[in-house]
Amino acid sequence: MRAAESRPADLRKAGPLKAAGGHAAPGAGSIPGSGPGSGPGRGSLPGLVSAHPLGEQLPAVFADDDFALRFVSGLDVVLAPVFTVLDCLEAYFTPALAPEDFLGWLTDWVGTELDGTEPLPTRRHAVASAVALHRVRGTRRGLSAAVELAFGIRPQISESGGASWSARPLGPFPGT
Repeated sequence: MRAAESRPADLRKAGPLKAAGGHAAPGAGSIPGSGPGSGPGRGSLPGLVSAHPLGEQLPAVFADDDFALRFVSGLDVVLAPVFTVLDCLEAYFTPALAPEDFLGWLTDWVGTELDGTEPLPTRRHAVASAVALHRVRGTRRGLSAAVELAFGIRPQISESGGASWSARPLGPFPGT
């Protein structure tokens, strides 16, 4: 007989918080510094149930041990967000699907220069096109794409195509 089958029905259905006695300890279920107004952060969601409850995996000798079941249900509360993030990890690295607060981290990781006040679709597009923009950085096409992304207009760029080298700063420009 599995441990979950021998648990009282109200503990199996209630989820980790109810199984642990109806309420969590102060500060339980969240990451310090991730509450409202404390800045960006990942925390647990109220009522999030673990995809892999530890109580069901205990040996049969602990199936009737109320303390052991309550103890591991407390661990389920902590592990549930971890399992959820790992199950959805691919979405975190896809700019179109990433959570808005994680998009800021992606912005830094790919080297886009945004100040965070841009509309969300613009930030997602900037992160998604960052690799292509880095590939053409410093070229006419790259400059045009960067200006279009920043201001929403396609510039008309004319260049001579000439190149020159000078040992002193502010030397003469090549071409006409």
